[in-house]
Amino acid sequence: MLAALLLHISLAFPPATPLSPAVRASAVAEAAAIWAPRGILVDGGEPFSPLVLTVVTAPPATARGTHAPLAAIVFLPDGTPEPRIVVYLAAILRLIGSARFLGLEEAQWPPRLRETILGRAIGRVLAHEIGHYATRSRTHTADGLMRSFQRADDLVGSARAPFAAASIDTGLDTRSGVRVGERGERSSRRRDAARGRQERPGPAQAGAGSERQ
Repeated sequence: MLAALLLHISLAFPPATPLSPAVRASAVAEAAAIWAPRGILVDGGEPFSPLVLTVVTAPPATARGTHAPLAAIVFLPDGTPEPRIVVYLAAILRLIGSARFLGLEEAQWPPRLRETILGRAIGRVLAHEIGHYATRSRTHTADGLMRSFQRADDLVGSARAPFAAASIDTGLDTRSGVRVGERGERSSRRRDAARGRQERPGPAQAGAGSERQ
């Protein structure tokens, strides 16, 4: 049974992106497969949706804890997420370098397989950030797509179950026509305000006003 279409998001990559066409195609396909059951259509080709999220790469961000973030999306002072996802490619490559796929280390993967796996991992990271954008929330969950940390083997693995996306509640109209939980959003904004998370960081290093995986 197909889910009702709630939102259409196109992912746009700048011409100078270091990601090959094969990696980009794999990433978009993975993000699309994760969100399709929840009514969010994700694509990466023309004609673009009126809602376009630009995907850019940046040097690694400074880690607040043990794990370096893989991507970030910036929230403005009013709680609105910017339509821009920053991907920390070096951090993703390091994580993939520690993973095994079908028992094989990265050095043993054929070039085509490596592009597919890299795209899959990036697509799952993008899907996480799309979740923050679609719900207009910085909240993380204990498991599933919106957990704050993912295992390397899960990021590269064929199984998509560890990245199941939760349902989007109804309640609040966003700029894009999606309705999300108003009560949860207001609570999140109050918590963010209490923490003083109002600064807007630069693209190379996410800070207090961004959400990172």
